[in-house]
Amino acid sequence: MKKPDFFEFIGFYSHCGHSYSPGIDIKSLNRDAVEKLVNLKAKIQNLNIDGIDSIKIPVIGTGSTPGCSQPIPEYEKIDEIHPGNYCFFDSTQVSLGSCAESDVACYVLSRVITVFPDYMVIDAGFLAISKDSPHLDFGTVLCEKKDLYISGMSQEAGKIKSRDSSRDLTKSFKVGDLIKILPAHSCHTAAFHPHYHLMEKNENGEQFITDKISPCRAW
Repeated sequence: MKKPDFFEFIGFYSHCGHSYSPGIDIKSLNRDAVEKLVNLKAKIQNLNIDGIDSIKIPVIGTGSTPGCSQPIPEYEKIDEIHPGNYCFFDSTQVSLGSCAESDVACYVLSRVITVFPDYMVIDAGFLAISKDSPHLDFGTVLCEKKDLYISGMSQEAGKIKSRDSSRDLTKSFKVGDLIKILPAHSCHTAAFHPHYHLMEKNENGEQFITDKISPCRAW
């Protein structure tokens, strides 16, 4: 614990990566994380080291998107939580039970550029959506029948198919139609775009743009 020249020791942080494991009890996991951090802080502070009166640990914290989506009273024992992409959520978090689909605040708005009976092409590829989580079809295509999915992507275009093999997409879609996609991993998707449009709904339920913001880049 020699005092370094180039950085200052602030404390301990634990990321609960196992909160992404299927079927895990999130609140029990959170309580376990808090207990371990509190005990570690106490143990380090009580160390008897020659030449050091006491070891100060100003901050202990933990977090993950699934964990912070189910907060516990024991969080009062720590100094900070790191809720990950809690501000956006995504299809992965929906699949884990962290949120409902209606809670997701990030989507890619794409446009249909080609329609065939068995598939259509949109102007959003993996540079707009990302290739993360192919087991979740790279995201969720928002549609009334809940049958559409991303079957593949190139750099600039995505391929949309229906799970109903008998459906003729040319009867439902035309070139220029807009398609909303909830990304599988909003952290990746958000990083690809230079700015975000903020949306609200009017009294008739119609969405409109209220603002445009640019994210902070780099680390």
